[in-house]
Amino acid sequence: MKEVRIALRNVRKIDPRSIDEYIAAGGYTALAKARTMDRGELIRTVEETSRLRGRGGAAFSTGKKWSSAFASDSQVKYIVCNADEGEPGTYKDRTIRRETPTR
Repeated sequence: MKEVRIALRNVRKIDPRSIDEYIAAGGYTALAKARTMDRGELIRTVEETSRLRGRGGAAFSTGKKWSSAFASDSQVKYIVCNADEGEPGTYKDRTIRRETPTR
């Protein structure tokens, strides 16, 4: 099966150091749309429509994570990014975190 790149679709197509090239390639359009939604609508969209999942082995629902955080009574909330390459030989997250050489 042929690989369909989503997160890395612009590798070697745009300069990763150029915000203008990123915007010209459609970067931030989802953010602009998300900013027009209220929190509940945004969480429902991520949970039900996009069905976005984490990249870890459990592929936990991002919408469920956001929904749980939103329901918390605390006004202070934290985001933790675990960038551990715990699955030997996969290096799947490393390809996104590192700077990719330009064209």
